[in-house]
Amino acid sequence: MRGLGWVKWVGVGFGLWGVVGVTVWVMGFVRDEDLEWGPEWIERQIQEDLLDYQGMPPLGVGRVVPEGYFERFGGVFPESVLYIWRRFGFDGFGQGRSWITDPVEWAPVVDAWLEGIDLPFPAQRWHCVTRTALGTMRLWGEISGPALKVDVIDGAIYPNSDAADAAADPVHRERRGCIMFTSPLEDLDDDEVSGRPLAVEGIERLGVPGADEVLGFVPPLSFGGQIRADRLSVQKAVPYLVGLAQSTPRYLGVDLMAAWGGAATQFLIDQGAIPPTPDSTGTGTTDGQDGPGASDESIPETPGDPDDFGSPGGQGGPSGSAGSGGQGGPAGSGVGGGL
Repeated sequence: MRGLGWVKWVGVGFGLWGVVGVTVWVMGFVRDEDLEWGPEWIERQIQEDLLDYQGMPPLGVGRVVPEGYFERFGGVFPESVLYIWRRFGFDGFGQGRSWITDPVEWAPVVDAWLEGIDLPFPAQRWHCVTRTALGTMRLWGEISGPALKVDVIDGAIYPNSDAADAAADPVHRERRGCIMFTSPLEDLDDDEVSGRPLAVEGIERLGVPGADEVLGFVPPLSFGGQIRADRLSVQKAVPYLVGLAQSTPRYLGVDLMAAWGGAATQFLIDQGAIPPTPDSTGTGTTDGQDGPGASDESIPETPGDPDDFGSPGGQGGPSGSAGSGGQGGPAGSGVGGGL
């Protein structure tokens, strides 16, 4: 089986200060059957990406995943996710900067943040699978895969059409199920006074948050004030984030991968590097996959490859898509906890 994907083309030019390397992503065909995705590949990603490159060892405090979850979510998540669950449980990584979450416990949070948001995906259940120290979440849709990122600092729900397209392919789905853990989501905000990463400074001040805790602003940033670590305090994750969703203006963010992919493709067409396509005046590639993450599979398996889910990603459901606990209903309804 072959599928359209992004392949790396590397060119070298000469600039004023010497040799300049240029890396460009162009559309090409990749062989899905050549892609690795089994346990050995997952272990290699854990070692090379999560531990060696990211430098985020597990805390070793994670609760064991209940055995019933493996049957309950066996048809929801790919085997790679269940493998990570068995390997680490609901553990934290990198001094608590990233956590594997219990999708049942976090269902009310997902519902609260998606309520009323008109997502560009089919109606489906969404589950929180990973989150950061500050509560930013990666959501997995039962149809669209890891296609939503919820930024609780600015209230944005970021869709990723690329991730949703890839989720339709079983091999890509397995690989992305692993990579969203081994290239974990991290908080990107900096302290506006010190300029240092907000989560890092917050952990230094307050200690490593527990599995059921986040570092949160009280009062919320929606009431004004600077983004400063000295305004953070340790909060119980679920009630705090449910309340934060109610006090924070929430909105659908830009699909950054789609926008970037369309701009990159048009640039290559303008430069004569690739021929125009029927939709080259639109937003992307011939099959609608936009950007280097569209198909991870022809890309060398180096840490931080384009399957990295640290960038805004994911797709949601149309008006009525449910949260992690409920079936899609009218205007963003999601019945919490009904897994």
